[in-house]
Amino acid sequence: MRFYAQPIQQLFINETSRQHAEAEMWIEKKVIHIWGITLGIIH
Repeated sequence: MRFYAQPIQQLFINETSRQHAEAEMWIEKKVIHIWGITLGIIH
């Protein structure tokens, strides 16, 4: 079991960090979009 645990754990970590990075990018795009609308209304 220990032999298999490490690669699976590594895959899980890689997948989690990839999803986290994608989520951060999505949030950044949303924030930029909202700021664009807000600044568009102000100006």
